[in-house]
Amino acid sequence: RPRAWVLPLLVAGLGGSVLSQFIPLPDAVAPWAEALVSLSLAAEGLMALTVASTSWLLPLVGLHGFLLGSTIVGAEPTPLLTYFLGLLLGQAALLLAVTNWSKALLERIGAQGQRLGAGIWIGIGMAFAWVALID
Repeated sequence: RPRAWVLPLLVAGLGGSVLSQFIPLPDAVAPWAEALVSLSLAAEGLMALTVASTSWLLPLVGLHGFLLGSTIVGAEPTPLLTYFLGLLLGQAALLLAVTNWSKALLERIGAQGQRLGAGIWIGIGMAFAWVALID
């Protein structure tokens, strides 16, 4: 995806993290939420194959942010702000690296490699979802 996606994805991820501070995730729902996040990897693989719409990307990243933020519910303000700053910087670095390198990578691996990579990504998402539900 182009660099224009970086800022909206950062906002969605951090927005989900902030939302988790006001709407705590019940313990009984946690395994299902983890499975849903894992299935979002499969959905992202389908997006790479252009089978699914990329309009799902922002809510899925928001879900990732929600679960990342839910790990620190109830923390003191200073660690909370530091955690959010670390998330912002880490996610920004990752998104910028991916947007910078993905075009060259796609040119190298071609359409067949892109399909293979998307299939592997879908498999990883399905496997993690299975583990989250069974474990």
